[in-house]
Amino acid sequence: MDELLTNIDLKYYCDLLKLPLIAILNKDLFKTIKSKIGCYIINMQDSDDGNGSHWVGLIINKDIAIFYDSFGLAIPPDIIHFVRRFNKKMKIIYSIDGIQNIKSILCGWYVLEFFYFYYIQNKNCKAYKQLLNIHNNQFINNNSIKNDDILKSKIKHIFKNII
Repeated sequence: MDELLTNIDLKYYCDLLKLPLIAILNKDLFKTIKSKIGCYIINMQDSDDGNGSHWVGLIINKDIAIFYDSFGLAIPPDIIHFVRRFNKKMKIIYSIDGIQNIKSILCGWYVLEFFYFYYIQNKNCKAYKQLLNIHNNQFINNNSIKNDDILKSKIKHIFKNII
């Protein structure tokens, strides 16, 4: 679990967890697909810039979109436009909590853990902002290095009965 995940790895794990994955794309390619309800994994690097940089997640429901970046960065304009194509008045929420250490390569694992938390552990919760806070409070705000260990423990627990 100490490796950087590829798009193929991410799809495999989403399938294993039975997550409603719609697409895994570089952020600039979201203009080429139709917005649908489900989850998306986004490579924050443009498609013509190299081999990838950082994975983030997006969940679209009928009434809200949730953007998850383990570095706590704001939703990029490309993704806002993508969400607005689904619903011009769609409410978009995102976390500003920097959970992942800047030197960590586990961003794909953070996205998978967030999707699992949302879709499997809390699938009937409609208090989305609260849910995002509950999720992030499982990690330590001022110790992003320790957060990788917390994440690894969570991932082992998630997959212990599957793999």
